[in-house]
Amino acid sequence: MNTPFVLSGVLTAQTRPGHSSPTDRSHSRHPTEDMRRPTALHQALLGALLAMGMLPATTIHAQGVSVDELRTRQLINEANRQKAHEAWLRENTLPTVTSIGQREEQASEQRGSYTMRRSRASTGLSLSLRQTPQSVSVITHQQLQDQEASTLADTMRYTPGVSANTYDARGVSLHARGFSVDNLRTDGVPMALSGPWSAGETREDTILYDRMEVVRGATGLFTGAGEPSAAINQVRKHADSRTLTGRISLGLGSWKKRGIDADISGPLNADGSVRGRIVADYGRRHSYIDLYQTRRHTLYGVLDADLTPDVHLSLGASDQRDTPEAGMWGGLPIWHDDGSHTNWPRSKTTAPTWARWGSKTRTYFATLKQQLNDWSLQLSYNRIHRESNARLLWAMGQPNRDTGLGMTTTGASWYDASRKQQQVDLQVSRPFQHGDMRHELVMGISHARLDFDAAGRTPTAGVQRDIGNFNAWDGSYPYPTAWGEPFVASSSLITQNAMFGVLRLQLSSPTHLILGSRISNYEQDEAASRFQAKAYTLNHKRKVTPYAGITHDLSPETTAYASYTTIFKPQANQDRNGNYLSPIDGKSYEIGLKGEALDGHLQGTIALYRIQQDNLAQADGDTRVPGTVTQAYLAARGARSTGYEITVTGSLSPVWDLNLGWTQYRLKDASGQDLNTDRPRKQLKIFTTYRLDEELQGLTLGSGVTWQERTYADLTNPVTRTHERLMQKSYALVDLMARYQVDSNWTLQFNVHNLFDKKYFDSVGFSNTYSWGPSRHYALSASYRF
Repeated sequence: MNTPFVLSGVLTAQTRPGHSSPTDRSHSRHPTEDMRRPTALHQALLGALLAMGMLPATTIHAQGVSVDELRTRQLINEANRQKAHEAWLRENTLPTVTSIGQREEQASEQRGSYTMRRSRASTGLSLSLRQTPQSVSVITHQQLQDQEASTLADTMRYTPGVSANTYDARGVSLHARGFSVDNLRTDGVPMALSGPWSAGETREDTILYDRMEVVRGATGLFTGAGEPSAAINQVRKHADSRTLTGRISLGLGSWKKRGIDADISGPLNADGSVRGRIVADYGRRHSYIDLYQTRRHTLYGVLDADLTPDVHLSLGASDQRDTPEAGMWGGLPIWHDDGSHTNWPRSKTTAPTWARWGSKTRTYFATLKQQLNDWSLQLSYNRIHRESNARLLWAMGQPNRDTGLGMTTTGASWYDASRKQQQVDLQVSRPFQHGDMRHELVMGISHARLDFDAAGRTPTAGVQRDIGNFNAWDGSYPYPTAWGEPFVASSSLITQNAMFGVLRLQLSSPTHLILGSRISNYEQDEAASRFQAKAYTLNHKRKVTPYAGITHDLSPETTAYASYTTIFKPQANQDRNGNYLSPIDGKSYEIGLKGEALDGHLQGTIALYRIQQDNLAQADGDTRVPGTVTQAYLAARGARSTGYEITVTGSLSPVWDLNLGWTQYRLKDASGQDLNTDRPRKQLKIFTTYRLDEELQGLTLGSGVTWQERTYADLTNPVTRTHERLMQKSYALVDLMARYQVDSNWTLQFNVHNLFDKKYFDSVGFSNTYSWGPSRHYALSASYRF
């Protein structure tokens, strides 16, 4: 019995299509002839993932239904469903925009799948993911909905190769391939993600975006300075529909979760050449942590206009407000006063009721695109202004197990911060041909400016150092009655001016070479502050960031690739002569295989990589910087990360979607010691959905598993003065999803997260504390589309 073929026949049965985005109700998931034909790769995947499927086939045969009869029934059912599907398409397909204003790649919300055909996230070239010589994961609109990923942090928890860990109310720390993720882009434009003064960036709403693209490895060609970990590109929603469409959703869930959102798009003139879209979201919820609750407001609007057949203009703005109350600063204490380990309930908090760490973000953007013969020109402007305010309490100590006494505080803290970022980019591209070979060129210049200011205050009256019985803590710590004058906590100005170019050459019919380079002028002016005794300036002129990649098609569906990518990160450490050290260089080497099956609906990647950091600061013995008591440093060989990744994404059949990623790495310093052991070295992330038919038509079921190996932090017990290891053993979290298409307008969806209520550390060791991950929780939503 050829089980893969039997399973393929069952799974390619097409059910009634569900609705996709408010901008296009057409269902793009209907099977092509290639998709219905089982390929060798299709059979291998089905055989590996569904080996247990032999049991149902055997059982059916034993009950008197032969495999041939089963196949016949499947063919008849598939033909009937295909006819109904084609009729539905004729009735419901809406016209789409076909001018220069149309996205080069159809928005993922219009596709309704887990895959994208093309992306510019890695090189700036519009390439298929198979022809891109780096590891790229795309979290599409459909997957965001299926997994109820409402924030950037939620999305990264489901992204292969990225770890997301919560350490306090500021949000989530992201890591990839062993290094911190500090590069966030929106529509390809670099934006500041986090830092010492982060305030909820990873809690930003995903309702503004069509999809998230994650490029793993060094990405200095388009992001400039940063870590050699990964870059996240958020692709905004646009007004692409010539017909009035929309969606309104209501949601509720665990911890008093309540929310409402709306997404409406349509034409603003008779011929649809000018279109608008508005998105609004309001939500609030409490938490598994006592006292903590959040409120979120989001408003987004975009105007897309086809000024001529060759000129397109986009204008937009957004306003997001995140208002958390009673948020923790840091985690829970690890030890009791007798040196034994604590085991607090997940609901335990150190925050007072008055604590807050809120933020307000306003974004403005404009993009002009023009086609000039063979040249494509794009000019873009982005401005982000983020304001945050923090009223916090840092609790520390080792409480007595019985009395709860022993916890103290340094007093309340008051910080207000402002981050203003502006970026202008001009980019031109052109395909050209030499003989039978086709090539493409992309060039551009960019200017980025980041102004950051933070002011703080110290309480001068009403300060209580001892917080009393921590076992009975209810957050009733008194708010200080008086505060001192504001002081400068941090003040900096960073500017980056760059020019870049990328050339894709077709060396032969199956082989392409990509060469690129970025030349950056980086300047950072840091003012003297409470935490920085002396002002300084970092100035790096003509910093070259090279890029090289090659792809070779082994077959029409399989491509081998190799790439060399780089990035740099300025540092403020000085050597024994008083000179600032050169930037830390991150170099990424990667080789791999990429494949497609089922007419591109199923995509897979196997990647091996090595990342090397150099010019890492290392203490220069007891030497001091001349004229100061500051430690002098020398540049040394830094960390090295080696690993591999396996991803499979897309549709195994017209009714079955899958996103699977296995990632593994080793990170060591120059002496061979493990680094960042509080991040998982091995991760498995899998999520799959299946649309049912027959009497259960309209029902989609989904499930997912996120597994990671152990993490740990080596610490010194402050009571016994012995070295200890705080460890979180390997664990798995299971999620479930069910969605029911009530009719052509209404949809109900139910999600369960952490189904088995696993208790686990979400972070270990941060400032001698730990934080628990969320307990089991639920979400129910009802959506109406028109």
